[in-house]
Amino acid sequence: MTETEKIAYAKSFIDKLAEGINPLDGTPVPEGDLVNNVRISRCFYYVSDILRRICEKGGVDMARRPTARTPFTLTEEIAENEVLSENPVTISVFARRMRYVADEYNMRRIPINAIVNWLLTIEALTFVTHEDGKRAKVPTEKGMELGIILKRRMSSFGEYDQVQYTIEAQRFIIDNLSAFATY
Repeated sequence: MTETEKIAYAKSFIDKLAEGINPLDGTPVPEGDLVNNVRISRCFYYVSDILRRICEKGGVDMARRPTARTPFTLTEEIAENEVLSENPVTISVFARRMRYVADEYNMRRIPINAIVNWLLTIEALTFVTHEDGKRAKVPTEKGMELGIILKRRMSSFGEYDQVQYTIEAQRFIIDNLSAFATY
């Protein structure tokens, strides 16, 4: 039995336990059994997913080998289909979409603070101090011209302004990747 086959076999046991089935004889585990605890079941599913990924990578040895990542670049097609959003999004949502693309195509990730710091440097964003003494980033006039907007939101703590990026602002950031995507 190969290493990958052993992992797949162990994964099948974990899958059955996660579903509340005795992996040895295929019978349902009694209702009050610890295996049927929701938190434990979720842990089994989590471990199962890790084992699945290890199997897909060809085993433990393959999973440990990091592969060199290429610099982050976007084709117009990938940007349109996987990164850009027609609706305004927060910088964290936008950066998460770029991170998914980076991981999918084995590219280096661009940290969210690299984007934000660049926007501060080009004066598209600035800091303001609110009446309560808290500082926040807001778009400048230049930022608003680029498509960075403020949306009034309500949370359990009250109203606040959320900085969002229209598709124009998202495109501006993508068009200027080389300005802040330094490695």
